[in-house]
Amino acid sequence: MDAEDSARMRDLMANSRTLLAWIRTSVSFAGLGFVVAKFGAFTGLQHASEAIGVLLALIGLAFTGLGYAQYLKTVELEKGPPDAPVPLHWPTLTAAGCCAVTCIVLAVYLAVS
Repeated sequence: MDAEDSARMRDLMANSRTLLAWIRTSVSFAGLGFVVAKFGAFTGLQHASEAIGVLLALIGLAFTGLGYAQYLKTVELEKGPPDAPVPLHWPTLTAAGCCAVTCIVLAVYLAVS
C-alpha cells in the first residue's frame, strides 16, 4: 500500500463516519418528531403536533437519503485502481437502510395514531 492508497482509504473511512453523522442527525429528527407528536396530546394541540411529528420523521428520512447519496458519490470519486483496497460497503448500507425504514415506520405510526 503506497501513500496514495493510504490517503484514499483515510478519505473513504472519513466518508463512512460522515454518513454515520447524517444517520445520527436523522435519528435525532425522527425522535424529536415522536416527542413532539406525543407531547401534543397533553397540550391540546394534538392535530398540529402530530403533523409536525410526521414532518420531522420525514425530514429524518430525507437526511438519511441525502447522506447516503453523498456517501455513494464520494465513494465513486475516490475510486482507485482495480487492485486498490476498498472498505466494506454493507455496514453503511445496512445502517442507512435501517434508519430509513425506522423513519418510514415512525411517520406512518404517527400519521395513523
